Amino acid sequence: QRPSLPVAPRSRARKWTVRALVSFVALGFVAALATPLILLLTPAGEGFNFSIGNNDFTLAKYSPNDVSDLPRVIDAHEGYIGVVLDSIPVEQFSNLEHPITLDIDVAEGDVWIEFPEDLAYSLDVRTESGSISSSDDVIVEAETEPGHVQIDNPDADIEIIITMRGGDISINTTD
Repeated sequence: QRPSLPVAPRSRARKWTVRALVSFVALGFVAALATPLILLLTPAGEGFNFSIGNNDFTLAKYSPNDVSDLPRVIDAHEGYIGVVLDSIPVEQFSNLEHPITLDIDVAEGDVWIEFPEDLAYSLDVRTESGSISSSDDVIVEAETEPGHVQIDNPDADIEIIITMRGGDISINTTD
């Protein structure tokens, strides 16, 4: 009868290879989560458009430096959408032949939009179940019924249309 051989212990090289692989995967996971958050928290005026997701969920922040970089339609089933228009000079809007339309349609989630208070705008905001908040008293007073704000301006440089089934909409003007 043959004597049984002992099982060789795990080598140090193999042990450190497994540890390095686990560390690499963990750091990659953290980076994948942190990158979108860092981009969303970037202050206005940086001039970028960032969007990650698919038809089911979208995480996006738009902060362009030029009117031509502003998306005209943002459509998502669920998501968190931010649009910052402070970095576009108001003269670019007023020099347009016709007002541009920004149409945001999100079924569930949050939408926030910021624009300069001297920008001429029309606004049509609707949410079936959720809230509409604003730092501008004109927008707050324009709530015609719960979940609906409408401001018609024949001299508008931008027409903002936001439609949501459920979620919160925040509209803020800045100096």
